[in-house]
Amino acid sequence: MDLTLSLRVLSVAGIICQATLAFVLLWKKVWKSFPLFSWYFGTGSLATIMMYAFQHSRAAYFYLYWTVEALGIGLGFAVVYEIFSNLFGNHNALHRLASVIFRCVLGLLLVSES
Repeated sequence: MDLTLSLRVLSVAGIICQATLAFVLLWKKVWKSFPLFSWYFGTGSLATIMMYAFQHSRAAYFYLYWTVEALGIGLGFAVVYEIFSNLFGNHNALHRLASVIFRCVLGLLLVSES
């Protein structure tokens, strides 16, 4: 099988898997419980489709890729915070500790990148 054809088949298969997960998220109404994860997943899915569409334009793909990466990092941190909040929501002391640690790590990452 040709390598280009293999890559196209894998790209389309990934998009189909994401569409299936989106259907399950909507059908089971998981987006109500985890709105930040839903935004993360939705923007990632939309970005995958857009990047597939712009794969032949190098300049557009370059800027789209880096915009998606920056957005993905920010939403990824939001998803981690959402998971911490849901896990430690019933335990106030653990929730406060996790919040402090999360903010410290986020601050250190922002300072180290400057």
